[in-house]
Amino acid sequence: LNENITVNWTVFETEELVKECIEIGLETNELKFTSSFESSLLQDLEFDVLYANYSLAYTNDPYLYIQKLLELNFKKFYITNTALNEINDRDIVGVQKSDLATNGVGRNIPTDLNLNNKTIFYPFTVMSEKKFENLVNRYATIILKIKEEQTSYKTDVGSFSLFGYLLAKI
Repeated sequence: LNENITVNWTVFETEELVKECIEIGLETNELKFTSSFESSLLQDLEFDVLYANYSLAYTNDPYLYIQKLLELNFKKFYITNTALNEINDRDIVGVQKSDLATNGVGRNIPTDLNLNNKTIFYPFTVMSEKKFENLVNRYATIILKIKEEQTSYKTDVGSFSLFGYLLAKI
């Protein structure tokens, strides 16, 4: 970027990752980390853009997280790679099976971590498209909605697609 332009980033992450990022010195005047929606860091800012990629399905309460994000002071919000149930109004909770190596950057575990690849399991929620959009519409206008990938999440109760939304604060 031009030296006269600054980009301020606020990263919302797990408490453990925020602590680690701060301890190893990643935080700067332009890059901040938080794990709390009640943080003054989030409350005192107007965000040009909020960005959420894949993350909502892996929280313990995706509707609460999306509501907390929608309550922030923002101009635009881009939500991408979000699995939604467009078939009916049900939320689908499942367990995802994955290799440890496919989580994080790349497909190989760095050798200095001394970790072996193994199968891991973690919960996910496919939110109801209708309930998701009803919540969104209380705080924002949907400018763009796209189906990014057809039948990405395959479960015992059906297959679900990934969606992207561009929102503007009301």
